[in-house]
Order: sequence, then structure tokens, then C-alpha cells
Amino acid sequence: GQLAIIPWDYNLALGGMSGSDANSTINGSIDSPVTSGSVSDRPLISWIFSDAEAKQTYHDVYREFIESYVESGWLEDGTQPLTAEIQRVADMIRPYVEADANSFYSVAAFDTAIDNLLQYCALRSESIQRQLNGDNTRVDASSVSIAAMGSMNGGGGGFGGGRSSRDDASSDARQTNDDGGDAGQADWQPGSHPDWLSVLWV
Repeated sequence: GQLAIIPWDYNLALGGMSGSDANSTINGSIDSPVTSGSVSDRPLISWIFSDAEAKQTYHDVYREFIESYVESGWLEDGTQPLTAEIQRVADMIRPYVEADANSFYSVAAFDTAIDNLLQYCALRSESIQRQLNGDNTRVDASSVSIAAMGSMNGGGGGFGGGRSSRDDASSDARQTNDDGGDAGQADWQPGSHPDWLSVLWV
């Protein structure tokens, strides 16, 4: 038989599920991609790191991805695939965000999330490049807010309800980066994650 992995919560895939700060998430080890426990406790991935040939193939695929989609320059240029695709999908979704009277977030929060997503992609790519080259120097990710892209942490909760004053642009302006404490947590509630981000990540 064959085992098919069914991933879930894509909207929390970049650190929002665990409430991690940007520096630890963006600088996460590519050879120990777990947030708790150890790689040896994860049979679906542990075989990669226990076999030298499999691990080298894993690194080769990572390197090919970085060379093809980052070092080529298309991450930095808005006319190139990654940035352009993220912006294309954001532009497609934005009218629905604007029209949703029951949304949990403002248009300003939506745009803030997109900005943070673009920064995240660029800095995570740089961290991966360094690790592949044997450089353990950490990338400075203090400008990125994980909470702005969706978080499990926050007070209250539940589905439904209209937009409150905390979702106004003035509330968004109070957000700081993850290194500054509870940045952005007041804007997100359990069960109300910005699922439009999952469309961008998948």
C-alpha cells in the first residue's frame, strides 16, 4: 500500500501554530525540521537524516530550488514568478476582503500580512542558503511579524461576528515585530485565522 500525507492548517505553516518568533522560525534548521521533540521521533522524516545518500539528495533538491527561484533573482523582482504570483493572488482575494462585512481582519491587516509573507520568503531563503553552505550565522528576521500572518495565540475566539474596532488600521499600526512581545495577537483569535494566506502558501 501507499501512505498519503494529508497536510492541514496551511495558514499556520510559517510559525503561527506554535507561536514562534520570526527569528527562530526563519532560522530553523533544515536538518532538524521539528518544533518539538527530535527528528528521531518523526518516522516520516527521520529516514532522510539517518541515511547519508537520502540526506544529500534532500540537500540537492533544496539547493536546486534556491538556485532556480532565489539566486536567479525572481524573488526580488516584482515581475518575476514568486513575488508576482503572491501579488496576483493577493489582488484576486482583496475585493472579497473589502466586501466581507463579517471578516475578522481589516484590509490593512491583509496588506500587512502580504508584506510580511514576502519578507519571510526572502529571509527564509537566505537562511537556507547559508545552511547549505555550512554557514550557521543567523539571519536577522526582527522586521517580520509571524502573528501578522496568522496565529493560534490570542484572547477570545470563535467563529462569526463582525469586524470590531481592533481590526481598524489604527489597531494595525500598533503592531510591532515578534521580538517586541505580543505583536498583532489582539487582531487574531483562535478559529479566525486569515485563511486567504493558505491560498498563497499552497
